[in-house]
Amino acid sequence: MIGEHCRSRTGELGIPVHFERRLEKGDPRNASSAFRSGGVWSLTKYWRRLCLAVIVIMPSVCLGEGTKEVDARLKQITQRIKRNILDDYRHGDANRYWGMFHETATFVDGRSEHPDQHDLTRTRGQENQRRAILARAEKDPQRDVFFRVIEPVYEASQLHVKMELVYHFFGGNRLEGHIYRIQTSDTGWQIIHTRRWVLHEAMGPDIRTFDTLYFKTADKDAEKALKNADLNLHERLRSLIRAKWMRTAFRVAKHATETTPRDYDAWRALGALAYEVSEFEVSKKAINTALKLKPDLVVPRLLKP
Repeated sequence: MIGEHCRSRTGELGIPVHFERRLEKGDPRNASSAFRSGGVWSLTKYWRRLCLAVIVIMPSVCLGEGTKEVDARLKQITQRIKRNILDDYRHGDANRYWGMFHETATFVDGRSEHPDQHDLTRTRGQENQRRAILARAEKDPQRDVFFRVIEPVYEASQLHVKMELVYHFFGGNRLEGHIYRIQTSDTGWQIIHTRRWVLHEAMGPDIRTFDTLYFKTADKDAEKALKNADLNLHERLRSLIRAKWMRTAFRVAKHATETTPRDYDAWRALGALAYEVSEFEVSKKAINTALKLKPDLVVPRLLKP
């Protein structure tokens, strides 16, 4: 998937050795040159703030502590979040990961850090079920995650931890933004809300940067796809998915199974999209129906019965 030149310049973790060394040493310099010389990533404006983490905390008076105590507590919280993410992604330590979330925590997958009508919101139970399905299918020894934290900034607001993380896996890389909203008390702290969005993705030769220009074009294509009666189901869904209109794509696929119930492709698409919008029972039934119609049908690995 990656050129010979790139392979010759990668370290044990499968990332360019320049970047690997900087991560190990905590080098604060911009890491974009390492990616650029490795040939894996395209140069984008995001690399100038790769793996950036911005911490925003309520004034010390709100926490009932002095500035030094708040700094120490903030550092402890940030390091705990970092360690739990690393342990979960690298070693599958889900118990420690879930321990930092409140029982009523919500999880949002959006198109940017700003909410819009295409946000996908999940409860803690739905997120747990989704991650369990994903973990069952993912057996990738090359996967890893990298991020970086900077000094905290104090503002008159709730405590937030904002991070950018690079997920490395077989055949590609993904840069995500995360915002964790945290509830604190005298006895401890817990995450009550998480927002995530993809900034950049490289999957083999397919490289995309999800910026304002990207979504402006993708939204226009999605609107046209909905109105164009000449498009087949695959072409219509492809435009909707590229724009991350997942709930709309789910409804289109569901309608297709109702109008053409013998179309195994429609059932397979419904199964995949139902998983994305956390309709897990619908997903399971749709995949089973698709396989009954065509037993040798290839379905996504994570959705196999």
